[in-house]
Amino acid sequence: MLKHLFRPLLTGVALLLSLAGRAQLTAPLPPYNARALFGLAYAGPAGPGTRTAGGAPGATYWQNRADYQIAATLDEKAARLSAVATITYINHSPDALPFVWLQLDQNLFRPDSRGAVTTPVAGRSRRRSRQPGFRGGDSLQTVRIKLHGKARNAACRVSDTNLKITLPEPLKPHGDKLILTIAYSFAIPANGAGRMGHSPSKNGEIFQVGQWYPRMAVYDDLEGWNTLPYRVSEFYLDYGDFDYTLNVPANYIVGGSGELVNPAQVLTATQRRRLAQAAGSDQTVPVRTAEEVTQANAHPSSKNGRLTWHFRCRQARDVAWAASAAFVWDAARLSLPSRRPALAMSLYPVEAAADSAWGRATEYAKHSLEYYSRQWLEYPYPVATNVAGAVGAVEYPGLVFTSAGFARADLWKWTNHNFGHTIFPIVVGSNERKYSWMDEGFDALTCFRRGNSITASTCPLPTLPLCSASCWRGCLTPAPTRPRPYRMKWPTTRSFPGAPSPPTACCCCASKSWGRRASTRPFAATSSAGPTSTRRPATSFKR
Repeated sequence: MLKHLFRPLLTGVALLLSLAGRAQLTAPLPPYNARALFGLAYAGPAGPGTRTAGGAPGATYWQNRADYQIAATLDEKAARLSAVATITYINHSPDALPFVWLQLDQNLFRPDSRGAVTTPVAGRSRRRSRQPGFRGGDSLQTVRIKLHGKARNAACRVSDTNLKITLPEPLKPHGDKLILTIAYSFAIPANGAGRMGHSPSKNGEIFQVGQWYPRMAVYDDLEGWNTLPYRVSEFYLDYGDFDYTLNVPANYIVGGSGELVNPAQVLTATQRRRLAQAAGSDQTVPVRTAEEVTQANAHPSSKNGRLTWHFRCRQARDVAWAASAAFVWDAARLSLPSRRPALAMSLYPVEAAADSAWGRATEYAKHSLEYYSRQWLEYPYPVATNVAGAVGAVEYPGLVFTSAGFARADLWKWTNHNFGHTIFPIVVGSNERKYSWMDEGFDALTCFRRGNSITASTCPLPTLPLCSASCWRGCLTPAPTRPRPYRMKWPTTRSFPGAPSPPTACCCCASKSWGRRASTRPFAATSSAGPTSTRRPATSFKR
């Protein structure tokens, strides 16, 4: 009896479940939302009031701050740097931070780094040193923290090019302070991913050093901690003040981001007099001549054969430096709209000192920066230094590295391009690691506008012909047979009917194009997609 009743009951339950499942299958789906599916990370919602709809700082915008004190010693024979860095990190965010992240960019040159394992087996790569068997990376001797009055060893974990420090108690929001002291050293790669390194010259090794200290990662209102590893893309950093010293051989000349604090201890009386002369001169003044490079009396005496150079750089996101016994040094005044005193300087080896090459580098730097200061934004640093060496083209606050092999139009256009980066990303600190099109695009735009301003009386290369109108059309106007109309690379041959020949000796095109070594990149500098990870020096807005 029960058996006969149970079977219909099971059948009914199965029917009800089937109908319920069918109803679910036929239920209306939510409307298709392309933004939800393909939304860009940098267009995501920011915190309440931190950004306007256009991405500018809002009423409650904040950014954290990192101040650095660094004492470094260069072992020029071993090509090794040893240093102690003290970082004062201030948390202006509304969040408590139980841990902090730092960048150890030198770990890119460890054989087990992510950059190492993604380097092609064959062919050239920007990511690795060209030295066979080179073993780089930061060697951390001690890492100590001071938080809420208590000093202790830090709880650290290194992950590729990042360092995580777990704090004993959270760093409080709205102004709490953390002090980190890190003793470290590293071998300087000959080719440091195209952004630093050292190379031989006739009168000694040239060191061009960037990414040389542990740097605080950025904690922002869009993504929290930005911890993408350093593989090849550039940087995203907080702003602060830098106070750093470099102990080098006594016959070395050092150029660094910011202002030299102790010229009386590291320069001769003659060099100081020449620098003072350059501060009032629109003509290039030699500070150390080619003849003086090898003279024993061209530097102050020292008991142990070494001198310590002291620099300060304020409201910057980074600092870099260069040092060598081989440097010729010259300088000239920068005439800024505010009449604030500033200098343009160049450091280069004797073999690059021809008048058609680095003998005019200071003139080119002065010409570019004075234009950018009038047209866009006044140059914010007391010194602009252009350094010749193996590093081809890279920018830092107050200092750029440019290839010693460049001359004439190549030297002009790359000097112009490198110092053009002062606006983006050095003053407006965009997230280069994720959105490199921002700084390169805006710099390309300023370089094109720079070319527009050149006339016969303002051409920095007066011995070279100016472009004609037809040349301009060849540079910028799309042609039916030209596949990429805005290619910022001058063709090496006539690529379409009526195109002019490559202007290898044309100052106008030298400033408008990136030259034959450049890559195709967009030059749009703005986006309507929404807020982006862009930072500004703390003096540019109210907290």
